[in-house]
Amino acid sequence: MGWVDEFESGYALAQEAARRLKELDPTNELLKYLYVPDGEETNDEIEAALKVEMKNRFWDRDRPWQGVAGAEMCAVVFGNYWSALKKEIERIEKENAIPSPS
Repeated sequence: MGWVDEFESGYALAQEAARRLKELDPTNELLKYLYVPDGEETNDEIEAALKVEMKNRFWDRDRPWQGVAGAEMCAVVFGNYWSALKKEIERIEKENAIPSPS
């Protein structure tokens, strides 16, 4: 499996987890990377800033993400984003005694 496949898988997993988190907590700050909150507007400048923030937050390699091939960078960032979403979902479900969907 190459970096492009890894990115596509990570992105799909992140989308699925974000949908679940949105059901549990529609205002959770982790959702800002995939959803525009209701009633808010966005523009290219805001979206560009969020992309940089996301990369800085979820990039965990020794070298900086700048200059890394796009598919590799996205695979790492979305994989780590998915992991953060899953942890947040588990925390909320545990706090509220909500059973995980099967």
